[in-house]
Amino acid sequence: MLSKSALLVLEVLKKCILSVSYIQKLGEVVKHFLFGDSSIDNALFRLVCTTSDGLEKLYFSRLYGLTEIEGLQEAIILGLDVLSSMLSDLSRDVPSFSVFRQAVMSVTTKPVPVVTAAISLMSFFRNPKIQLGAARLLSRLFIIGDDSQTHALSNAYFGLDDKQINNFKNTISCILYQEKVASDDLVIAMFKMLTYAARHQASFVSAVVALGENPISESCSGDNPPANNDVLQCNAVNILDSIWIYVMRSDDLVMTKSCIMCNVLNFLKALWQRAAHYTNLLKQLRNSDFWKKLLNFVVLSIDKKSFQTESATKLELQNLAYRYQCQHNVLDVVTCEMFLQKKLLHSELVTKESSKSSNNGSDGSKVATAESSCNLKDIFGVWCESSLDAETIKTFVSFEYDGSVKLRARVAAGLFAVRMMCKVKGGDRGSLSVSLVDKVTNLWQKLRKLPAFSELMTLYAEHGYSGGNELDDLILNDLFYHLQGELQGELEGRQISHIAFKELSQYLLQSNFLQTYYCKHDQEMDGVCLYDTDRLQGDMGIDLWDLSDWKASKAVAEMLLLSLQHVNFMVSLTKSKLSALIALTTTLSIYDNDDARFTSLENEVKSGGKITEKSLSSMIDNICQSLYRTIELLPPVSDASEDIVEILAAQAELLFLFTRSLSMRLSLSASVLVLKTSGYGLKELSNCRPLVFGVISLVKTFLMLILFSLKSTWRDSCLGVRTEIEHNEALSEAANVRLGLLPVICNCIELTEHCSISLIIIDQIVKGFSTPATWFPIIQKHLPMQHIVLKLQDKSSYSNIDIILKFLLTIAHVKEGAEMLLNAGFFASLRVLLADLPNGRPLSVVERERNWANSFDNNEMAQPIWGLSLAVVTAIINSLGESSNFNVEHVVTYFLLEKADLISHHLSAPDFPSDDHDRKRLRALKPYPSLSSLRESENTILLICVLVKHRNAWSRALKEMESHLRERCIHLLAFISCGTPRHGESPGRDSPIFCHPILHEEYEWHEKPSSINSTNGWFAFSALCCRLNPKYSSFSSRTATTLIKAQPDEHANLTSQTHFSDAMSIQIYRITFLLLEFFCQQAEDAAERAEEVGFVDLAHFPELPVPDILHGLQDQGISIVTELCEAGKLKLLTSEIQGACILLLQITVMALYLEFCVIQICGMRPVHGRVEDFSKEFHALTKATEGHAFLKESINSLKRTMSFVFPEVLEAADVL
Repeated sequence: MLSKSALLVLEVLKKCILSVSYIQKLGEVVKHFLFGDSSIDNALFRLVCTTSDGLEKLYFSRLYGLTEIEGLQEAIILGLDVLSSMLSDLSRDVPSFSVFRQAVMSVTTKPVPVVTAAISLMSFFRNPKIQLGAARLLSRLFIIGDDSQTHALSNAYFGLDDKQINNFKNTISCILYQEKVASDDLVIAMFKMLTYAARHQASFVSAVVALGENPISESCSGDNPPANNDVLQCNAVNILDSIWIYVMRSDDLVMTKSCIMCNVLNFLKALWQRAAHYTNLLKQLRNSDFWKKLLNFVVLSIDKKSFQTESATKLELQNLAYRYQCQHNVLDVVTCEMFLQKKLLHSELVTKESSKSSNNGSDGSKVATAESSCNLKDIFGVWCESSLDAETIKTFVSFEYDGSVKLRARVAAGLFAVRMMCKVKGGDRGSLSVSLVDKVTNLWQKLRKLPAFSELMTLYAEHGYSGGNELDDLILNDLFYHLQGELQGELEGRQISHIAFKELSQYLLQSNFLQTYYCKHDQEMDGVCLYDTDRLQGDMGIDLWDLSDWKASKAVAEMLLLSLQHVNFMVSLTKSKLSALIALTTTLSIYDNDDARFTSLENEVKSGGKITEKSLSSMIDNICQSLYRTIELLPPVSDASEDIVEILAAQAELLFLFTRSLSMRLSLSASVLVLKTSGYGLKELSNCRPLVFGVISLVKTFLMLILFSLKSTWRDSCLGVRTEIEHNEALSEAANVRLGLLPVICNCIELTEHCSISLIIIDQIVKGFSTPATWFPIIQKHLPMQHIVLKLQDKSSYSNIDIILKFLLTIAHVKEGAEMLLNAGFFASLRVLLADLPNGRPLSVVERERNWANSFDNNEMAQPIWGLSLAVVTAIINSLGESSNFNVEHVVTYFLLEKADLISHHLSAPDFPSDDHDRKRLRALKPYPSLSSLRESENTILLICVLVKHRNAWSRALKEMESHLRERCIHLLAFISCGTPRHGESPGRDSPIFCHPILHEEYEWHEKPSSINSTNGWFAFSALCCRLNPKYSSFSSRTATTLIKAQPDEHANLTSQTHFSDAMSIQIYRITFLLLEFFCQQAEDAAERAEEVGFVDLAHFPELPVPDILHGLQDQGISIVTELCEAGKLKLLTSEIQGACILLLQITVMALYLEFCVIQICGMRPVHGRVEDFSKEFHALTKATEGHAFLKESINSLKRTMSFVFPEVLEAADVL
């Protein structure tokens, strides 16, 4: 048997191993000593590698007495602890660790393998400490023998036969069933061992549980729980029986033994996290009683009463932290199950869709899976309605975080350090450990070298206080009392200038004197304590201070230990509660994405569910209040605590989940509250360094909250407002809040991660005000315009260029904003941006399809950079006007000459179908337009219309190019003019263009029916052009694929009009309007030149569209307006139809005006047949527009123009 000296050696060895993590020099020696000497390993193996039967035999042997047996058992306990420590993660960086691991895992270890010995010792019930040590060692063995590593464990590798496996299973069940009489530490260690086994040794867990042989007993099932929850009455020997009983007793355990319940749930979470390995096992646990019990447990574990941390005992604080962890684990299990079932159902759906067979091949397990999924979702939905009230949310988001606790701990550490300096520098080391003495000595050497210390030495010497070492002691004593004064809130000690003392005290507080006492946990080991107070207390040797003159300093040490314990309690509670809040947000998010019944809570409100609108507002109000309190904890300086940032992030994420899901039902008051809270958070976070972990993502969450809340503040909603006066006051408050956000959000632009969303928010805010005078002074003062403009040159910002240009477009509509853009060098940056655009040549078929694929893969759209750039330039020119010194000629030269290829590209018209093979091939080379490309064409023509008004700059810059530009525009007009389907033509004929929806919004428009419903002009023809083409379905989004598959057959729904086809038609007519405006301006300029010189110079008269083109446009305009007004005789026309009618009549008027110009210049007369046709159309128009007052001005303008072209028509109608 072992002697007492051997036990002492093992004790020392254990302490040396524990010191590896915080004593570097000693740690290196210990590691080399332990892992480099095989004799030590062999000695440990001989000690530990015994069996339960071997220990039992000692009790029946006459050779050994009880004292010797107990000594051996104590040595085995120490050996188990030493081996566990040697296998920790902290030792894995040692080169010889892999050799040691192989020795531990070897099946040839004598007398028995380590794994076999540990499993056997688990059944030694005479000494629970041996069982505890064996369980901890097994946990380590499961970790280092992970299935994914080369030294994977298996049943055969353990060397265990069926009998041993069965005995081990019975041992576990016995310990868990006898929880009432067994040690709590042993039960906890047992569940931890099972958790590590579930994470790392799936095959071993399956063998131990052995579901096939021992299904969960009926006596322990959900429908037949043991009477009076007496676990000893359960006769089953299956581990799942024990788990089930613990779940059924969760209500009691969470209040009395929350640590045990936490580890039970940890084991369940490990099973669900590796669900693929435990399919049959989880099938035994899944049922409605199981899910209901778990979810009810979440609510029961919530303490809705105010909890006073200061007056709580250590045990109460620990139990509360474990209860929060229990909530976290339950919600994690529910989340894993929801995610798992969602993936399984999706996989099953894909399999069914891919199968051409009509046979329903789903097996029983799939049916059970689907039912389990629906069952859990229903139970969770009921739980949300009944239990997730405002008070519950309040308990989740409320944190009793006190930042002064850490500050008091740092001051207490400073006091302790100063007192120890006074002792150690005089040679009195007392009972302090060597490592602690070294820390104090090093800190003293650094402190006395500070300039502030030297200053105090000089000051004290001048006053004649003392000299030499006594002066050092005097300064340290005064520093001690100065720190004590800070701790007590008042300054004590000598009345001297204490600026230098403040510098010394700040140095002590920032020195991290106790950094080596931070708890270092393995990756696999849980724990939330910050300081290892037990080790610090051991290094102090405080138990011996009463026996010496150190007794007077004991209060300082005890105050430090107490302060550190308070920090540990606060950190433990904060981390645990934070994990519960994050888990709740994750679960609700998964449920929200999987089933809109929860927080699309709009459906619950409308259907009269239990989640009322008032309750939802209360939830948001509680979250905002908690957020506000947490934001106030942020320090005024840049060094923000990561703990506070983590709390803020979790609270903001939950608020964002509610805000996003309820954006359409969010009341105005709730929206304003969210805006205020988010704005306050952004303002306070602007003082924090972005390098603080989590600050950047937290700022983005606040910005997203603002973005979603803005939608509700723009609505003219009276939700939650009783009177019109209150409603107006609420709208006024919302406007003031939005204006107040502008400086804060402008400050967020300079960070790359927040630039885009900040610009989107500012753009939305300023567009909501009717006059720029409200918001522009704020923008002018706070907006970093130079930074934004330079972003146009940054290739890394290419994906956000459209956002930047849209924002600059809003700014450019204000004269002062246009001047800001010019002063910031907008045109120089724009040249750099546009330099990389293609030259406008038609792409080949291969290039085009590759670009389509890339555009769909990258955010499903191609950036409309060209069109937005032109729109900004146009807005700048319009805003600056004639009085500005801005050189328009430079713009004309750059865009119309240097970028002539792009201009021509966006003015080019597709060819109509032809039987000519060569023309078909040329047509195939042209790119297909999209709604975005049509808008780019509109912006191109709009810029031309603005530039042509600057006649001198236009003439000087273009000269010979002007004629080519007009020809392009005439060809495009001719294409639009001939775009009406011819009478009797098959609706399935080839369309001249193919306009495929690209954006998700456009796919939604394609599903909506037409709001115009015209059978004339491009409204009829666009149905042919906007068909979904399966050719591009592989590039498109899931929405596109679904829409294409939804077509019942090849010819169905090919020519139906949609909201998307309406949008295309309107866009074409907007382009038509601008083209006609361009030609009208050209004709007016030519007429003015003729008046100046006294004659018409036909050689230099601009080319104008021929009458046939203009007649086609006139016919389209009149026929569409007539049809729409006739159809709307008995009802009020929608704003979309009214806008279309006004636009088409304006097109008709300009087409008539240009026809008049052509007739006058060429000396032509209108064709007689044309006069008759136009007369019939006009009479039908006047009859149809009767009673439509919105068209009165447009009809009068049409009549005035007709008096020049067709006066006889008006005379015949007797309207002159």
